[in-house]
Amino acid sequence: MKNIDGYYDKDTHDYMRCSDGAFADFIFSSMAQVMGDDYKKFSNAIELGAGMGRFSFTLVSRFPGVWLIEPSLAFAKTLTGLFPQEHVRIVNTTAEAFFASTPVPPDSIFFCFHLLHHLSRQQRQELFAFICSTGAPAVFVEPNPWNPLLLAQIFFHKDMIVKEEIEYIRLTRRGLARELAACGLQVAAHAPLCLLPPFAAKKVLSSASGAEMLLRLERARRLLPFMGAYHFFYCTNMQSRGQEQRSV
Repeated sequence: MKNIDGYYDKDTHDYMRCSDGAFADFIFSSMAQVMGDDYKKFSNAIELGAGMGRFSFTLVSRFPGVWLIEPSLAFAKTLTGLFPQEHVRIVNTTAEAFFASTPVPPDSIFFCFHLLHHLSRQQRQELFAFICSTGAPAVFVEPNPWNPLLLAQIFFHKDMIVKEEIEYIRLTRRGLARELAACGLQVAAHAPLCLLPPFAAKKVLSSASGAEMLLRLERARRLLPFMGAYHFFYCTNMQSRGQEQRSV
């Protein structure tokens, strides 16, 4: 993206705003149903492209150390207001600049929510190659390319630009798995998420039993994969796995 502060400024993308962690906790719990508790082994969560913190709440509550990397100045200021906790570091920079200047702790796991489809294929390869070089696993959450409502949303939503969003249709399960494998990352778990549209899911979550009801609904993901608003990839590092096998 050439002018990220022009596209993501303080007066746009209200649909990305959240004032609490109910939605993020639901998404994370849905992922955990599929990927298990491996994430509990890691002390540091590094979220690349944290936006306005829609998915960051659950990372802040679950990990002892959290890095929120966000290139938009307006969004970084929003993150600063939402997460004043001492164990949270908010870095207003690009992923590329972060990689070049910051040593990544060895007990880290990366999270990328809605970032990959804003990158070119070459930029994604550079991102994956860096993550692979750290030996860390990664979680990627992207719009579900098989959900027809998402394509319609791009054309009609006032805060979306087709050329900035449309890349997500390339990120199918097979397509993204090939890109990841070429850079040394293996898909260990994959599933569609959020079978209700996000705005409807947020409304359900406002009720006392909403989260439990939505998590039960998520069990139908295999029958209704095209209904998921998102799909997620939990990736392990082939290089690290090879080193572990050699050490044994």
